[in-house]
Amino acid sequence: MGNRWLFYYWLLFYGLPELLGSIQLQVIRLSHWSGDRLACGHVPICRQVYWWRNYPDNYCIDNAQLKKIGRLMANIKLFCIGALSVVLSLNSGCNQKSPTDNPPTTDKNESNKKVEVPIVTVGQGEDLEKFNDQLPTSQGLLSLKKIGNEDFERPDLYLGDKIILASKDVNDDRISLVRRFKLTQGEAILVSTDAGGSGTLPSYSILLLLKGQAPKWLTKDDFYSETGDITYAQKGDVVTIGLGINDKGLNKSIVLENGQLLTNLLETAKGGLPNNDCKWLHDELLPNCEQQPPEDCNENVIPESSMSMAITRGLGQIRLNPNFNEQSVAEACYQACSKQPIPDYKEFKKSVCGG
Repeated sequence: MGNRWLFYYWLLFYGLPELLGSIQLQVIRLSHWSGDRLACGHVPICRQVYWWRNYPDNYCIDNAQLKKIGRLMANIKLFCIGALSVVLSLNSGCNQKSPTDNPPTTDKNESNKKVEVPIVTVGQGEDLEKFNDQLPTSQGLLSLKKIGNEDFERPDLYLGDKIILASKDVNDDRISLVRRFKLTQGEAILVSTDAGGSGTLPSYSILLLLKGQAPKWLTKDDFYSETGDITYAQKGDVVTIGLGINDKGLNKSIVLENGQLLTNLLETAKGGLPNNDCKWLHDELLPNCEQQPPEDCNENVIPESSMSMAITRGLGQIRLNPNFNEQSVAEACYQACSKQPIPDYKEFKKSVCGG
């Protein structure tokens, strides 16, 4: 318990009674010196009082004085005991340890438990070209391979040792792994199919690989791009694949959400052409206009019939944009065809592309 507690017990059982006895003795003496003392042998109500010590025989007081002294001593004793109790209680409170003194113990097994936190992915997914058609996934190796030795044979898509998409089931088109999007419960693989060769645009589908579920294909008839412009955006488990402007002049995108594919069509913002389209017109179209024979030059018509298929396809894709100004482009092409100097890009952009 310590020396402090021994002092408290000594004060309660020895020091306090000693103190009270000394106080009572002094009161009796004061009563005697003030002339109130009565001789023990002469007054019947006088009796000798002994308190803890042996007092002289001639120290006697009457009953009235004895009652007053008794009440005084009782009050003093109660006060001292109360004060001592307060001191003891305060000391006990100070000795109590705060919760931070003894931090709660943690079960080692509980501390080693892994808590799964949902992955919130923001970005554009993962380009799969670097995997060279051999993609490790959560459900096995996703690979493109062909069994036969024929040159014309197109590879099939395997997940592990099982074919999940055969080339013959997609008109013998070429199958390609395009992009992967990591999801909270698995992953989504963007797969394209196309006939191959120049000028062909692919169609797309998504292979959904989720924990505890069989592989699932998600397809839509309009999951392709008329312009060949593809953009990717992911936020959490929502993936948006931008497909450019469709033949109605609307911006088309396919959204993967909750295991479904949804088509979004938005009006194209009014203004100028995108910088990449304007740059193509200046760097690709105008040099071709410059090479046309004089008889084909026309300030109202672009002479694309005598141009390459690449230029024709490029013009066709840009024409889908409602902001394309056919007349301004025809006039710029006519000037180049007439052997006039081709303006610099900044001037061309301002006068032809609207910005």
